[in-house]
Amino acid sequence: MQGRKKRVMRYCVALIVAVITGCLAGCGGGGTTKYLVVADPGNNRVLVYQQPNSTNQAAGIVLGQPNSNSNSANSGGRSAATMSFPGGVASGANSDLVVVDEGNCRVLLFQAPLTTGMAAGTVLGQPDALSANCLSGSSSTASGLNFPTGAAMDGKGNLWVADQSNSRVLKYEPPFSNGMAASVALGQAATDGASGTYGCNQAAGGPPPHPKNGPPPSPTASTLCFPTRVAFDAGGNLWVADAYNNRVLMYPPAEQKQGGAATLVIGQQNFLADGSGTTSTTLSHPWDLAFDFQGDLWVADYLNQRVLKYEPPFTIGMTASAVLGQTDFITATGGTSATKFNGPVALSFDTKRNLAVADLNNHRTLIFPPAKQVTGGDATMVLGQPDLTSGTSNQGGAPSAKTEHFPQGVVAYQ
Repeated sequence: MQGRKKRVMRYCVALIVAVITGCLAGCGGGGTTKYLVVADPGNNRVLVYQQPNSTNQAAGIVLGQPNSNSNSANSGGRSAATMSFPGGVASGANSDLVVVDEGNCRVLLFQAPLTTGMAAGTVLGQPDALSANCLSGSSSTASGLNFPTGAAMDGKGNLWVADQSNSRVLKYEPPFSNGMAASVALGQAATDGASGTYGCNQAAGGPPPHPKNGPPPSPTASTLCFPTRVAFDAGGNLWVADAYNNRVLMYPPAEQKQGGAATLVIGQQNFLADGSGTTSTTLSHPWDLAFDFQGDLWVADYLNQRVLKYEPPFTIGMTASAVLGQTDFITATGGTSATKFNGPVALSFDTKRNLAVADLNNHRTLIFPPAKQVTGGDATMVLGQPDLTSGTSNQGGAPSAKTEHFPQGVVAYQ
């Protein structure tokens, strides 16, 4: 009897951890997932697919455009209802949807219920919905952004944004308001460029390899080089895909502060290395990350054409336990099939534990059920294409509710 009680207790604890982890990974609240949301930047829009999903499904809601057949940037003029290359999506508090509107250097917050062509209620990174000033280098400020690419909300309702081209991750504390200032900038010494914060690994100049100024300095535990996405685990730890340093960093709650330092790195054997590789312990431009219901970390390893799984306990330089997109850990070939990627850049789990992967250059979003989330596993459904072997932009024609063009973000949303 005592042994049975212990088994039941372990099961209950595991179930609670799974639910918490799933929500922090992007389920957006209790209950079952209602939608799968895909950022479709090539069409300057965000697509909202009703669940359950099916191959070649039509999106029921379109944000950023007045209808499913339009795709021009800032269609009709820049406003709270238009977009320019939206690169990321995230689930916020109270069923809010967060859209990282990269081309307009801003983040848009949409309040539920979602409807086609609706306007965002809040704009971060710009003073208003009509502006699109991209502030970089010594001109960067606590209230400006420079081509942001990802976002995530922590358990306290704070919004964290990967401000990619400023090589920093910003924290915004609620209540949110248009043009508000961030309170923390990870990866830089301060929240504004005038105080000495600049670019990659706190070096002046443009993107690597800094042809006019030489290479940037080596990374450290407190610097970043073009971070792309962020996520939180069930323990409140912040994870950052530090793309150009070819690594993933973890910041515990105590280090989620100005000047905070990561305490764990994956993809490198220490905090000073930044080389890329194709092995079970290395990465090449990791672009996104997500946690499943068991607390496993999944990483979209963009240039290696694969998605990697890491099982806790997490350790510095640890080995991946499974790979999607390849049959082993030393191959990095792309393709267009149910088992191949051509630029995996975004990940999300829904409450049915399906894994959705935005496959950038195949202009599609692949869905892997739990049984297929193993090395060499094959997707069973695809959005944006009529089948699992097609990969042309907008299915070779004009945009519609069934097509995608360079999808770059995905999130399960309620």
